[in-house]
Amino acid sequence: MEFATYVTMDLETGGVTVDCSLLTAYFGFLDAEMNLLEGLSLEVKPNDGKPYVVQADGLSVNKIDIIEHDKVAISQSEAGSKLMLALKKWAQNGAIKLIPIGHNVQFDILFIYEHLLSKKHFDQFVSYRKLDTGPIAQFFKYCGIIPANKSGSLESLAETFGVQFKDRPHTAESDAMMCVDLLKAMKASITINQP
Repeated sequence: MEFATYVTMDLETGGVTVDCSLLTAYFGFLDAEMNLLEGLSLEVKPNDGKPYVVQADGLSVNKIDIIEHDKVAISQSEAGSKLMLALKKWAQNGAIKLIPIGHNVQFDILFIYEHLLSKKHFDQFVSYRKLDTGPIAQFFKYCGIIPANKSGSLESLAETFGVQFKDRPHTAESDAMMCVDLLKAMKASITINQP
């Protein structure tokens, strides 16, 4: 069986604070060349019939219809169990640590800790070292590879590097896979001087 090296991830939430509801999540397990081995897509609702906590500006960005979402969503507990099984499988039961990929991925990780898996359980399988397109873009601005006045949003970076979203922006799967394509394009843009 093949094992993963990276896990690309994105979450869509009901707002920007961790007390808001987690709504959708996507985890793409990737090999060393960043080829997708398997994806896990989750539609999530609060446990035990608790109410959703959402903010209008959060839903205006991701365009999630809560009523339709609730018809197909599974509980946080069930979603956490599915994520745990996938992490165990692709990280050789914790023998390796998957490197997380995302855009400002620490935000997503904090939501995972709050809504899906405890820090202790998640950190068994996922490294604290990250490939994050947000800080990489800031470094590229510093180096003059990206204009200093260019936005650091995922959409802006995709445009800068000529990468197309597979679906509309602000869906968990589309954004997660865009980060992979963007990292590849960023790497390709670098000229490495070798002695």
